[in-house]
Amino acid sequence: MLHIRSSPKFSVIKAESQNEVTFAVEYGRSEESWGLATHDDEIFFTLAPQRCYYGMLGDEKISFIQIVPYGEKEEYCYLGMYIVKKEYRHKGYGKQTWDSAWAELPDSCLVGLSAVIPQEPASLVLKQVGTNVHFCLMP
Repeated sequence: MLHIRSSPKFSVIKAESQNEVTFAVEYGRSEESWGLATHDDEIFFTLAPQRCYYGMLGDEKISFIQIVPYGEKEEYCYLGMYIVKKEYRHKGYGKQTWDSAWAELPDSCLVGLSAVIPQEPASLVLKQVGTNVHFCLMP
């Protein structure tokens, strides 16, 4: 278990198996109405196993993010599966999860992502990260 960032109760950890991705897929499907298929967790973990991060508060998974790099020098990345359980939003856990993943990107990386319309205000914080970010909203 590789802890990327941690505080007394909260840690961001690099996923070591598909099980950590399963949390995000199942939560996104059941609580956020994400249109994810049954085996998407396997596909997402296979795409970029070294770039899956999840947040633990005590012994509970509460956040997740994945970055899928493209190109030899990772000049483009797709950021996806960014989620924080509803009861833990607006408490800084999502930002810590985001920052942990973001810190491993090359400075010149162009990042693409999609956001669901209810989370559009949260996506607007991307203007503060100081790099090229492009996103589209999904109904």
